[in-house]
Amino acid sequence: APSAVAVDSSGRFLAHGAPAVLTAARRGTQASVVVPFSHRRLDAEAATSDYLRWLVGEAGCKRRDAIIAPIVAATDHDRLAGAWRRAASAAGLRSLVISRPVAAAVGMDLDVEAATAHLIVDVVDGAAEVSVIFSGQAQVTRSCSGAAPADVAAVIRSVLIQLDPDLEQDIAAAGVKVIGDRIPSGWGTELE
Repeated sequence: APSAVAVDSSGRFLAHGAPAVLTAARRGTQASVVVPFSHRRLDAEAATSDYLRWLVGEAGCKRRDAIIAPIVAATDHDRLAGAWRRAASAAGLRSLVISRPVAAAVGMDLDVEAATAHLIVDVVDGAAEVSVIFSGQAQVTRSCSGAAPADVAAVIRSVLIQLDPDLEQDIAAAGVKVIGDRIPSGWGTELE
């Protein structure tokens, strides 16, 4: 989860993390604590820019060399990409917005640039996103409000129906990859 950020009444960055809470407590109504972003939202571009500026400075990087690569939910990628690019640009940084399933596929050492399809199920906060990854991006993504295996299996079937038979064969050969913060027990067998 992102760090909490303390901002003054004009929205100017004051501190982050535990010091943010202390700063806001000391300043009373002159400061507030915000969590400017998560993998599903970016509410405060100015606070996010200030936080990114601070973060890059703490890391000892020169801004011209730094690239910020936020990882966002696949279904929110298009909506959030512009906000992240603006926040990074305002901080003097370059950016590359990556969807969670693509990041997970790369982390699993799958060749995401190939024309071979991979099916990734991302379980977060009791919901799931089903994504088909190939040619470097999430080509098809569907959300499922519940994380029960039967619900997700129905979404997977609806996604597979839309695919070219060759891509469906790729997925059948590679299997379904499940990622997330709270994967329900029993998923290993129920989604195969």
